[in-house]
Amino acid sequence: MTAGGWTPPEAKHWGLANHVVPKGQGLAKAREIAQQLADGPPLLFPAIKQLLRHTEWWQSTRIRVARQPERGAEVSALKT
Repeated sequence: MTAGGWTPPEAKHWGLANHVVPKGQGLAKAREIAQQLADGPPLLFPAIKQLLRHTEWWQSTRIRVARQPERGAEVSALKT
């Protein structure tokens, strides 16, 4: 990376950003993308969760987070 930074179109060109929107329209675009994700294929997200539950990484993450009581919200989220 260069110290000069990137313009939004450059960031999109190089794959560092998926969308470039005019100033002030970022929240609207984020909500649009969130709605697309929420409306996504209804069987896809449960399938991904099921796949993750069967991976070694997921199991080790659940154990590691469960050992950190100060992160109670994450522990309950992982148990669903």
